[in-house]
Amino acid sequence: MKESQTTSSIDGFVLNLAELKSGDVILEAGYKPHSEAIKIKTGSHYSHAIIFLENSIFESTMSGSVFTRVPNRFYVKNEKDLKVIRHKTSLSNESLEFITMHARTSIGTSYSISEAIISSKKNRPSTKKNNSQFCSRFVAECLNAGGIKAVDNIHYCTPAELENSGEFSEVQNAVKKATPEEMKHATSGRLHPKHQKATVEWIKKAKKLLKPNNNKVQTSGDIFQAILDAKNLKLDRAVAKAMIESGYTDNYNDDKEINTYRYDAEEFSTRLKNGDISIEEEVRKEISIFRLQMKI
Repeated sequence: MKESQTTSSIDGFVLNLAELKSGDVILEAGYKPHSEAIKIKTGSHYSHAIIFLENSIFESTMSGSVFTRVPNRFYVKNEKDLKVIRHKTSLSNESLEFITMHARTSIGTSYSISEAIISSKKNRPSTKKNNSQFCSRFVAECLNAGGIKAVDNIHYCTPAELENSGEFSEVQNAVKKATPEEMKHATSGRLHPKHQKATVEWIKKAKKLLKPNNNKVQTSGDIFQAILDAKNLKLDRAVAKAMIESGYTDNYNDDKEINTYRYDAEEFSTRLKNGDISIEEEVRKEISIFRLQMKI
């Protein structure tokens, strides 16, 4: 249910990040044939749901499973093609921590077309058949992890049901017309998709390798635990080879090129003194990653 545009149109609309808060839900109108089918089936202008957390957007897509997307690296053709809604209950820091942890530990979870189709039917089960994901289920389950039940059936719901649940209000001025510079930025990102492709590639291979032993693995955390449980050196090496061949283990080199200050104490100090970076934000990022690694 995910749509992002990669054309070089000079006109477009982007998220106004200054108006967004962690926990916001972003509804996106798609332009592909299956997106139009979803809109017709659900009676909504929107075919995709995303959750905004820690200045990133998390989503479940057919092409990339559960992953993150840089919020200012995409655009839509019309202002109404993006809508941001916010739960009427003010989310506590503890609630947001649980929501974010659920989202981050779901990275790599496979997308299920069949489960997504069930969500648009009249008679839907209350419990899910498996732990795979699709966009609106992922968003609803993330919110539920923080104690927020956005819809009656969190396992089988649609973007339209999130929009019309009555639990949200629209965030005003959350979408704006992009400047030429913002459009250039929105259409020029290459490293994040590269990282996503590598991650999806090795996780897919690892799941195939692990299937004879454990066919329930979904996330990278599941994979690591399954390898530890298997105590099989051959399997361990095969998964490691898949990671290396995908380019996943080289992604840090891209970060070193783009964010040089993170690897140079003098540059970091200079940028900090000039107010170009926030030490609180940099520490928060590291704490978030540390907590995630402790969890998985």
